[in-house]
Amino acid sequence: NSSGSVETFDFYFGNTGLVDVFNSDAANWFLDFYARLAEQGVTGWWGDLGEPEVHPATALHNLDGRLVGADEVHNAYGHQWAKILYEHQVKTRPELRPFIMMRSGFLGSQRYGMIPWTGDVSRSWGGLQGQVELMLQMSTFGLAYIHSDLGGFAGGDTFDEELYLRWLEFGAFTPVFRPHAQDNIAPEPVFHGQDVIDAARDIIKLRYALTPYNYSLSLENTMTGAPLARPVSFLDESRFTDAKHYLWGEAFLVAPVKQAGVTEQTIALPQGVWFDYWQKQKWDGEQTISIAAPVGNLPLMVKAGSFVPSVPPTQHLKAYNTENLHIAYYADASVAESTYVMYEDDGATPETLGTGTYQSIIMSAAQRGKALSLLLTTNGSYPSAPEQRMIHYTVYGVMESPERVVVDGNDIDKTQWSWEQADNSLRFAAELQRQAQVNIIL
Repeated sequence: NSSGSVETFDFYFGNTGLVDVFNSDAANWFLDFYARLAEQGVTGWWGDLGEPEVHPATALHNLDGRLVGADEVHNAYGHQWAKILYEHQVKTRPELRPFIMMRSGFLGSQRYGMIPWTGDVSRSWGGLQGQVELMLQMSTFGLAYIHSDLGGFAGGDTFDEELYLRWLEFGAFTPVFRPHAQDNIAPEPVFHGQDVIDAARDIIKLRYALTPYNYSLSLENTMTGAPLARPVSFLDESRFTDAKHYLWGEAFLVAPVKQAGVTEQTIALPQGVWFDYWQKQKWDGEQTISIAAPVGNLPLMVKAGSFVPSVPPTQHLKAYNTENLHIAYYADASVAESTYVMYEDDGATPETLGTGTYQSIIMSAAQRGKALSLLLTTNGSYPSAPEQRMIHYTVYGVMESPERVVVDGNDIDKTQWSWEQADNSLRFAAELQRQAQVNIIL
């Protein structure tokens, strides 16, 4: 403070002070603790209370040899904390991708690997209702990994099963899936009833299944700045009037349930043709529809012309691979041509994009009359890339059984593909090394 004494204050943990992260000597002292934890195997960091939550105006910071008041640097404190930690990790563990979760930052904090969340949000329907708007605002500011404590963090005397599951549904289509809460109500599904466990398991399995799609969004964000979660105005400005819905990449329109007792969800569809993800019913865009929304099934639409890659869900990402890759294509005559790029690398090495050690799987579709052509081409590689993949295709929107299915110029036997009238889907498999061409003749 102005008298040269350490500025202290009473806080939740007792009488305390702040580390001056702007002061190089203090920062180096602080980073010694991180170095010791890293030696014990810690590879990710959680910088809590970094607003700082309490920041006395009488506190002075040493900024390049100049003393400045707390109010002048308050909004940059969390940003600076992430900066020194990021630079320290890049220097001491260059083989690791920095993982730095912070509750506070500033414009540009994303360059320091920051993964922000929305703070100690109320464990209530009101707490959930603000999350879509917060996520979209932060995403368009460049902080693409914004997320919330799934289930809510603070308050509540009893466990609200419906609120919890609706929050998990929403969380499956946010940048980070992370239940967290105060101790009086456990955030982990396993500490609740069997109905909750079963519903949560299905939600989590969906999250893991969509890893190829979600990981491609993260690489696209690094390359282009496009956020993972996007306002509907990215597609159709005339239809974006509030933050009820949002896009997850280009394929998904997500309409979370944010009120108790809802069994049907109203959705204002943007332009185009849309499929109900669960029922596979097709809807024309630029209209308001109502679809069933049982607890456990997030109201979710897929745009016609979309490719959605997925894998069989795993227990953890160390077991993740794309040797058996499932690709769903949502066909409609209104979409004559479509292209999608799935990105993949080893999932661990820094700078794979800068060094070109990644792979692009380019998926394209062309529909002419009763003929639908699908082409997959791989570009680039990385050391652990599969030499070949088995592609399991599902094409939705096939309204009648095909006459022929041709893979790489060869008709495949009718016993090797199936058409389901219940959801108008065609299913078959094909190997992919560098390229695979499929022609479907209806």
